Amino acid sequence: VNYGRYQAVVATLCMNFILSGFALGYAPSPASGTTGWLAALGSTWGGVPGGLILIAVPLVAWWGLGRTPFVKTLLAVGGSETTAYTAGVNVAAVRTLAYAIGGAIAGLAGVAIVAQLHQAEADAGFVTPFILLALAAVALGGNSMAGGRGGLLGALLGAAVIFLIENLLGALGLSSFWSQAVYGATLI
Repeated sequence: VNYGRYQAVVATLCMNFILSGFALGYAPSPASGTTGWLAALGSTWGGVPGGLILIAVPLVAWWGLGRTPFVKTLLAVGGSETTAYTAGVNVAAVRTLAYAIGGAIAGLAGVAIVAQLHQAEADAGFVTPFILLALAAVALGGNSMAGGRGGLLGALLGAAVIFLIENLLGALGLSSFWSQAVYGATLI
């Protein structure tokens, strides 16, 4: 994205395909079983579900980052790279740090999924819907895919809408076809 001038969304999807291919080569079938700490994370710690702890960690990190000049610089880069560069911002460094933070949070999400399911699966049919739902949540939350506009609260609200749609359609006993159709109609 920094040097090849690819769109971030396209680069994300391309890396998903590349890394899914490597993961399938390494583990062609689901790997079941988890280590002790991962199984404990999937249960409760002191009465608090482990999934909530994994949700709280990025939220606390974002709250802490929101108190720094980095977030304003990040929004400036997302809004207009040229303007940010003209103002003296090292655009490549800001992007690299933002992608590193995003990757760390995505890694935590992967750990949370493994902890909840007690297995890891590299099948693209299993992984790709999560990526598409994450992009849909961001778009529903009013965040611009081009950058510069949006925030964490909007993405969380978009994820809540998707979660509600999924549970409502599941409670009604409708097929997964209808959930995909409803997601598409909601995004439009």
